[in-house]
Amino acid sequence: MQSKQHIFLKAIIFVTSVIFVITFLLSFFYSSTINQSKNRMDLSTGSNIHFAVVLIGNETQFIEKLQKGIQKSADESHVEVEFFTVKTVEEGTEMIKLLITAGVDGIITQGIHEMAFIEVLKEAKQSDIPLVLVYSDEQTAVRDAFVGINPFDMGIKAATLYQKSEPEFGKVVFITQSSADSSEDTTSKLQMLGFMDVFETLHRSSLVIVKKSEPTLLSAEGIAAEMFLGNNDIAGIVCTNEVDTIGVTQVVIDLNQVGRVNVIGTGLTPQIADYINKGIIYGTLYRNPEKMGYMALKALITILNQTSGKSEQMDYIDLQVEVITKENLESYMKIEAVK
Repeated sequence: MQSKQHIFLKAIIFVTSVIFVITFLLSFFYSSTINQSKNRMDLSTGSNIHFAVVLIGNETQFIEKLQKGIQKSADESHVEVEFFTVKTVEEGTEMIKLLITAGVDGIITQGIHEMAFIEVLKEAKQSDIPLVLVYSDEQTAVRDAFVGINPFDMGIKAATLYQKSEPEFGKVVFITQSSADSSEDTTSKLQMLGFMDVFETLHRSSLVIVKKSEPTLLSAEGIAAEMFLGNNDIAGIVCTNEVDTIGVTQVVIDLNQVGRVNVIGTGLTPQIADYINKGIIYGTLYRNPEKMGYMALKALITILNQTSGKSEQMDYIDLQVEVITKENLESYMKIEAVK
C-alpha cells in the first residue's frame, strides 16, 4: 500500500514539473514574440508607444506651453504622452523612478544638477529607456538628446538688452533661479557667466549684484525689496524666468521705481506683455517653449527610430533666445496669442 502511495506521489510531482516547464517555455516564447514584434514595429505610426513627460518648477505658463508643443507633436505622430508636473526635484526624482518601473518607452524631463536626480536619469538609461532633456541641460547626466537654449548665450543677450535699455549709472541686480539646491547648478552658473562676460568687456563687472531666488512665489519679490531699501544706486534688475519677472516688476511699481529702474525679464505672458507695452519692463527674453516641446518629442521619436536603424539623431538641438521689446511686441503677441 505504501509502495503504491509512493509511486502515486512521484507521478504527481513529475506531472507538476512537466506543467511548470511547459508554462515557463510558453511564457518565455510569448515574451520573446512580443519583444520581436515591438522591435519590428513601424515607429512612424506610433502604435503602442507610450512616453512620459516630467516637468519641474513653478513657471506654470511656460510649462503649459511646453506641454502644448509636446502634445501637438504627439498628435501628429500618433503616440501617447502622459504629463506629470511637480514643484520640487525630489518629487520629480520619485516620479521618474515610478516611470522606470512602469517601463515607459521614453522620458522627457529637465536637466537639473541634483545628485539623486542625476542618478535616477542614469537608472532610466540603464533600463534602456530613451531620455531627452528639455530647456535646461545637465552635462553630468546621461541622456540621448537635449532640446533647449544655451544658458551662456541667454546671459549674454540679457546683458546686451540691459545695456540697450540705456540705464542710469548704477548697480544691476541679476536674479537667477534653479529647481535644485546645489550651488553648482549648471544652468544658473552659465547664465551668470554669460551676463558677466558682457560687463567685464565693458569694465563694469563691479556693478553687477548676483542673487539666486528660490522657486517660491515671494522669493524674487523679497530680493528686489531688500535691494531697493538697502541701496539707492540700483539702476536695473534682470530676471531669468517668468515668475520672477512678474514679481519683481510688481515691487518696482509698488515702490515707485518705474522710470528710474530698468527691468529686463524672461518669458512672455499676458501680464509681461502688458508691462512691456506700458514701458514698465524694457524687454524680455523669449524662449519659445511650444517649439521647444514640439522638437523634444520629435527628438524622442527619432531616437526610437534610430535604435531600429531608420534615422540619425543630433544629441544637442540649440534653440535661439529671441529678444522682445515694445518695437516688436505685436508680432510675438500674435505668435503666442497673448490677448
